[in-house]
Amino acid sequence: MEARASHFAQDLLYSVHINLLCMGQVIRQGEIRRRRVRKAKINLLRARYATSKSKSDKDAIMAKVAIIAPWMTEQQFLMAIKK
Repeated sequence: MEARASHFAQDLLYSVHINLLCMGQVIRQGEIRRRRVRKAKINLLRARYATSKSKSDKDAIMAKVAIIAPWMTEQQFLMAIKK
């Protein structure tokens, strides 16, 4: 009986270890996915900003950029448009 309990404990530790390894991979994949989605949204907003004529439209786009990427400054956002 004791050998069986020991075997069960080893299996349990192994499954916890595997789940932790997989969980890290799942977290990383989520980070990568969020980064890709954020980049696509920023590129879409850059295209809209480049075609917009009015100041109010540009201000609205910059407000959306501030929500999506709060660390991005207006100069960083516009730098890619100017290239």
